[in-house]
Amino acid sequence: MQKSIILIRGISGSGKTTLGNLLCAGTGAVSLAADDFFTAPDGEYIFTPNLLPQAHAHCQDRAATAMANGRSVVVHNTFCQRWEMQPYFDMAEKHDYRVTVVSTYDGGCTDEELAERNGHGVPLDGIQRMRNNWEENWGSGDPRPPWER
Repeated sequence: MQKSIILIRGISGSGKTTLGNLLCAGTGAVSLAADDFFTAPDGEYIFTPNLLPQAHAHCQDRAATAMANGRSVVVHNTFCQRWEMQPYFDMAEKHDYRVTVVSTYDGGCTDEELAERNGHGVPLDGIQRMRNNWEENWGSGDPRPPWER
C-alpha cells in the first residue's frame, strides 16, 4: 500500500491544526507543523519571527525522517504559495508517497474572525498579508522560492 503525505494549507485560524489532528487520530500518521518548533515542552507557544526559517527546516526534517521510516504524514502549515509546498513534493517523489493537498483557505471567516480565532496570536495585518499572497491555483505556481527567481 502506498504511503501518503497530506498538506493542509490555509490562513491562520482557518482550522488547519484541527483538521490535521482529526486526520491523524488513530491512524499512526505523523502530524507536523512549523509551529511545533515554537512550542515549549510545557505547551507554551513562544513565536520568534527570526527563527521562522529554522522552524520550517525543522518541520521538513521531521517529515523526511517520518517518510524514510515509512510513516504517513500530515503537515499543516499556511502554504500560501507553491514554493512553500515544493520541499514536501520533492520528498514525496523521493519516497514514492502519494500527495494530497487540502485547503481550508479562510474557513469562511473574515480577516477579523481569523485574527481572533488563530491560536498563535497572528495579528490582523498578518492575516491580511496571507490573504493577499494566497495562490489559489498553486499547481501552476512557481516552485522556486522568491529569492531564487
